[in-house]
Amino acid sequence: MLHAISRARNVSLEKALEILEKTDIDITWADKKNMDLFQSLVPHLRDWITDITKLFTCFGMDYKLNKRNYSRLILCGQGGCVNKLNKFIGNQLGIKCNRFILPVSRNVETYDYDTLLEKSPLFMSSVGAIMEKFSEEEEGEKLNFKTGFWSGILGR
Repeated sequence: MLHAISRARNVSLEKALEILEKTDIDITWADKKNMDLFQSLVPHLRDWITDITKLFTCFGMDYKLNKRNYSRLILCGQGGCVNKLNKFIGNQLGIKCNRFILPVSRNVETYDYDTLLEKSPLFMSSVGAIMEKFSEEEEGEKLNFKTGFWSGILGR
């Protein structure tokens, strides 16, 4: 990711790391430098989507990616966020998928939201998505996981 930022912005890797740590870009208001950054990220995003699809196929889940639900991407778990990413990459990547609903464990009735915010960037940077809490009335396919999954993510 640092190399992509470095090339797109024509800066050193040290400066790219500094940019990444402060990044909170709204692509709908992006300037030319930000557009160059996103254009350099698109090939990597295609690879991530392929890897994610293969990952869920290995677990035997019928899981499809939905471009409408990509609203934010954490870059490398380092705090750089890209807002409204779906408006930029939706047509280029042609992603189709269902919502990722947080798994529920009988062993963990309620979870510490601060712990979720702390752990989700680490977990999601490994699978290339974002963990978000959805309200009960929101529609979407719920994925059933074994009860130990949630505890495994939180390290409990």
